Amino acid sequence: MDLLLIITILTLLLLLLSLLLIYSKVYRKTLGRLSFVLILFAMLSFPHYSIIRKESQALLSVDLNTVSTVFLITWITTAICLLIGTFFRFGVRIEDESDMYMN
Repeated sequence: MDLLLIITILTLLLLLLSLLLIYSKVYRKTLGRLSFVLILFAMLSFPHYSIIRKESQALLSVDLNTVSTVFLITWITTAICLLIGTFFRFGVRIEDESDMYMN
């Protein structure tokens, strides 16, 4: 249980950081957009919360296929968000690139 909790916390921190990386490059940072990012994080982290809650109860036993599926979906989502955030963060604008070759 302790290892599962540590992996869950690290996974959710990485997901939150990747979503905040995307939010950092939003043109207008408003409260509505920040709340959208936080709601999206809550929606993506809810399966982990339910798995950890079921695992902590002694009455219910969670199937390892369910746990691995939840982690796989979250890791794929995290990788996609991290790629999008990295592209927005370090991407070159097309207008800037076309000015380089106009000499």
